[in-house]
Amino acid sequence: MRTYAKNGVFSALVGVLISLTNTVIQFLMIYWILNAYGTEFNGFIKITTALAVLGGTAEGAMGISTVILLMKPIANHDYIAANEIYSTAKQKYHNNVTRGIIIIGLISILYPLEVVIFPYIVNGQKIPPFSEWGIQAGTNTDGTVNFIQFWHMSLIILIFGFKQVVTMGFFGVYENILQADQKNGVRRIIILFADVVVYGSLFALLNVSITRTENISPIIPFLFLLAYPFIRGWMIKIYIKRYYSWLKFYGDMNNFKLKRRAAKLFWANLGQNIMINADIVILLVVLGTSGLRITSMLSLYMVIGVNLRLVMTNLITSFREYFLAVTIKEGRLSWDAYSKYELYTFVIAALTFILMGSLSPYLVTGLYGELVLKDINLATEQVGKTLTNEALSNQLSAFKFIFTTPWFSLLYAGTVAATLLYQGQMTLIQAKGVNSEVSKASNIIAGVYISVVALSTGLVSVVSGHISGQSINIVLILFYSIKTLFLVVGYLYLWLFTFRRVTYNSSLRNIIPNFIALIIPIFVSVIVIIFLQWKTVPLGVVLNTQNGLYELTTKVTLPIIASVSVISSIVGFVTTMIVPLIIRPKVAISIVLNLPIIKQIAEKQKEESKVKLLANENINISAIEDQKEIILRAINGFSVKEKELDEEDFMKKYKFKEKPKVYKIKGSKAK
Repeated sequence: MRTYAKNGVFSALVGVLISLTNTVIQFLMIYWILNAYGTEFNGFIKITTALAVLGGTAEGAMGISTVILLMKPIANHDYIAANEIYSTAKQKYHNNVTRGIIIIGLISILYPLEVVIFPYIVNGQKIPPFSEWGIQAGTNTDGTVNFIQFWHMSLIILIFGFKQVVTMGFFGVYENILQADQKNGVRRIIILFADVVVYGSLFALLNVSITRTENISPIIPFLFLLAYPFIRGWMIKIYIKRYYSWLKFYGDMNNFKLKRRAAKLFWANLGQNIMINADIVILLVVLGTSGLRITSMLSLYMVIGVNLRLVMTNLITSFREYFLAVTIKEGRLSWDAYSKYELYTFVIAALTFILMGSLSPYLVTGLYGELVLKDINLATEQVGKTLTNEALSNQLSAFKFIFTTPWFSLLYAGTVAATLLYQGQMTLIQAKGVNSEVSKASNIIAGVYISVVALSTGLVSVVSGHISGQSINIVLILFYSIKTLFLVVGYLYLWLFTFRRVTYNSSLRNIIPNFIALIIPIFVSVIVIIFLQWKTVPLGVVLNTQNGLYELTTKVTLPIIASVSVISSIVGFVTTMIVPLIIRPKVAISIVLNLPIIKQIAEKQKEESKVKLLANENINISAIEDQKEIILRAINGFSVKEKELDEEDFMKKYKFKEKPKVYKIKGSKAK
């Protein structure tokens, strides 16, 4: 058990390291794209990245199912069963390539059409000729505007889609083998190497585009992404071919269990994926071309929000193995154990809300505020040429609402916290192994959510008559309010399911104390953020009358970010710890003592105290360590000189052997 715990900690550390590296890559990519090609093109790339994943929608479920079914055969050296699953998965992956290419091909035509034509239809304007279809992609140093034509947009989408489809379709099964054989660290290191090489080359070309008088066509830097699946895939495939010589592909093998499990898992996770990850796509459809600039700004928040959510989710899902062991042994989880877990998830959700709501505006503004304002100022100079006054007003209004007010950060923080609660509840249901039983209701909730969001936000645009700055802010408030509401509805449904099917001795005990531990820290943080933090360090945008350019009222420097971080950390940790200590002191203390760092320190001190105690009694500790096996044999009644059996000898000596049945044939006596 101790070995598994150490492996789990090491795997978690590797995962955190790679997550941090990916976060840095995302920050750098946004910075260079904003600097080289502007806000609108950055929004286009973010939407393209999200849509490219649709080319591999089923591969995620297939990958999880393949890993689960391969673990036991590989561990037991049952290579016949392992090759059957491998062969089936490889065929399925290859079959999905055709479907993925068709989906990406359709997206590469329909998405640019929606971006180019939809705003004209909504505003009742005449659609321009095909030669004018496109988006703005930055401004050259001489003041001329770069324009990305329709077919360039389609080609960029095909590049991103090709990267996704080829990576999963031709090499995904080899990654599944490493995951099933507990070699995920090797896989992650290879992925990290491919990320650094490919994205490093991409950043180098983007930097060249910034320094040149005339920007490089954006297609050229993104051509490096075509090499990504082959660098990542071939390195993993070479490793597999070298260390898994038993692996053989048989075209006539077919594992129906894998196909059924993958299909069930796909539909089981569909509702959850829609509710959590569909933000940018929905907003793009509602906002049209303005959506590119708005979603570009939102993507800056999402880099922080998504990565913070992933870190916090790891703190919750790390308990999945424990709950899995408990449910296998006892069938269900006791209500007392569940109430402790619920308090823990509430503390994590409240802390996430505080950090996201207080820190994110200053981080986003400090890192990207000047770049986005630079793009707005360049657009101001181009009014009447490529950008209308209304479009500029929309972008400026959205910038002020997203970057320089506390309301959007608090709204988005609420959504992130609700997502954590939803995923935390789903963790228990997955540990119980009954997540397929909640899939139908989850998919219905997701379907209603999509319908309500589309109708309500679309109605705002229709009622306002056109997409204005005011309507954009209303759409953002409405969208994230509805999303938070439906995540809470989904959480309540999962909570009721847990109450009836996952726990025993279920009661309403400790519900109110746990809820108080969630609400009070959030309420206190909102008061501090609005009436203290934003009064002390306000953010805003003003028009400089001398040069006619927009500027930030407060330059967000490193000392400001550090001071805000200290305030948010103090408020977060104090409120999320003090409230549980008051209402449930024993559980709160156990949570603190079981935090990874504190737990390791306590265990180390315990071991040191034992060693010190034995040394004070003049006991030779090294001699005890050397003779530990002999002592254990003597205590358990084994002969010290008894031969140690290996696995083969053990099976020969102790394996149960069924005695052959003897049948006696009895004939009837002759009369």
